[in-house]
Amino acid sequence: MTTNYHQCDNERVRELAMDARYVAKHMGYSTVRCGLFGMDCSKIHIVPAVVGPERRAFDVIFRTYVNASVSRETLVYNLDRFMINPDRYLVNFMGDGPFKFTIFKSNHPLDGPNNLIRSFYGGQDLEVRGNVMVVKTDQDGLVCPVVASDNFFIQRLVVE
Repeated sequence: MTTNYHQCDNERVRELAMDARYVAKHMGYSTVRCGLFGMDCSKIHIVPAVVGPERRAFDVIFRTYVNASVSRETLVYNLDRFMINPDRYLVNFMGDGPFKFTIFKSNHPLDGPNNLIRSFYGGQDLEVRGNVMVVKTDQDGLVCPVVASDNFFIQRLVVE
């Protein structure tokens, strides 16, 4: 039986976060804190993700956490297969906002169900597979860090 690289529990999230920090350091890029719904995790994790110099949501190197099922050597791929941009601001968001969120999801058919999302109220019947990562952006479309107080809102966003 083959083990999928992106099946992850709380310990695997810590390992992937270390990988992201290592890559950022050696590429000369920075990181931004994102929300990660690991498929076998007990909670939403806030993780560092490498982000390119332009600092837009699609500059985030999401494939550290999300199975994009394309060769790691692939330079060009269709982000529409992995990225969801909800066209709304979260109602009643209490942050300094308004902020938008971008969702990166797996598209790999062999990824198992995301048990964390299915454990949330309203998520029991969702057919979400693999890990899901949420990136926060400001009004100018530049990434900004997800903080613990965002977890309630990103959970609602993903489940809705």
